Amino acid sequence: MASRIELASLADTRRIESAEDLLIRADLVNEATEILDRMLDEVFRVLPTDDKGLAISEMWRTDYETYLLDRRAYITKLREGINEPFAETQVEGIPLSEKLGTFARANDMDSCAPPSDLSV
Repeated sequence: MASRIELASLADTRRIESAEDLLIRADLVNEATEILDRMLDEVFRVLPTDDKGLAISEMWRTDYETYLLDRRAYITKLREGINEPFAETQVEGIPLSEKLGTFARANDMDSCAPPSDLSV
């Protein structure tokens, strides 16, 4: 729960008007991504004990790691001065964050859903 509060404190709604603004945004997104990375590690400290649960959790983790890589690619673009919307991996036309969030909510893991900080 504390990690979710940390994420919320990083909300940035400023209008990007300069290269400096992009760097500030990159730093905030980086900090949030590091929090998400730590949260993912926390979730996987205890693994399911059944084969099906283990297989599903590993697929979910792989998807989440891809989402984190997408965030890191966005951070790189921001630091290079490229001000484009966040482009995340799509699975069958669905943004990965939406897939991850749907899974988290369906399994009573709301706190594991990706944040909407980069949603367009």
